[in-house]
Amino acid sequence: MGTLLEYALIQVFHNFGALLVVGLSGYGFRVALRHPPPQMLALLVMLAWLAQGLTGATFGWVTYRSDHRLPDIHGIAVGALMIKISCVGMGVGLMATCLRWGPSWSAHRRMAIWAGSTVLACLALTAAASFRRDAFERLARTGPPKATFLGSSVTQSEERLSSQEDRTAI
Repeated sequence: MGTLLEYALIQVFHNFGALLVVGLSGYGFRVALRHPPPQMLALLVMLAWLAQGLTGATFGWVTYRSDHRLPDIHGIAVGALMIKISCVGMGVGLMATCLRWGPSWSAHRRMAIWAGSTVLACLALTAAASFRRDAFERLARTGPPKATFLGSSVTQSEERLSSQEDRTAI
């Protein structure tokens, strides 16, 4: 498994990306009710969708780099991952079409596109919850994985600490 610091940093960026996708898509929908949202908003949402895809892929890359295998996921987690990947692809596609043709669209079409991005963002968040549920259930069955922090195994550090304490007690 990659280092805990790497996973934590990736998770922070992934969470902020989710916040931006949901929040900005919802804001775009609200604005689209009255007038065309600015093109910059569509660009920001598209960049947030791309950040979601990039940080999600980075989770797998960190595991592959450190363990020389892809993350071990099963069952519901595989389905959740496919949903998340699909949401990212469709979200980027919606925002790309919005950037290209959005200013000429009717209010109804603008609302549909922004509502679609908002629904996809909420669906991706829901799938993420299922993904984590599967991980927690697997953790309960198998116990915690051997964690590393900055390349050093936590268990190795604990063993060194206990052996040092044994030496000082003598």
